[in-house]
Order: sequence, then C-alpha cells, then structure tokens
Amino acid sequence: MDLKNIQDFKQEAVTQGFKLTVDESPMYGGSGAGPNPLSYFITGAAACLMNQYIRLATASDVLIDDLEVTAQGLVKI
Repeated sequence: MDLKNIQDFKQEAVTQGFKLTVDESPMYGGSGAGPNPLSYFITGAAACLMNQYIRLATASDVLIDDLEVTAQGLVKI
C-alpha cells in the first residue's frame, strides 16, 4: 500500500490497484472528503470477521441466506 498526504488531514492510499481517500471530518480539522482512518480500520476488522463466518459456514456446509455486521467506534476528545 502506498499512502500520500494530499492536504491537511486528507490522504490518498493506493492498494491492490484501488485508490482510497482518507480524511478527517471538519470537526477534527479535515475536509470530510473520505472516511477517517478509524472508519477504515473498523471496516477492515468487521470485514475480516464476516469473512471468517463465511469460511466457517462453508467448511461446515451451512448455507447463509443473509449476513450483516454492524460495527462502530467511538472517538473521545
């Protein structure tokens, strides 16, 4: 992954051929041009968890009709 700071808290990441914009909200000094780093982190953790559910279900021949994960983080000042 390559990460480059664009302006203030706005960064551009390129990973596996995909371009991601990372930024803080205006409340934290950014411009809100993309999700903040914590949001990406939580999304990655939730996606890993969901993938493990799918792997276990597949290995156990369990059919999944629908699967959703809700995750949230809290930033305190």
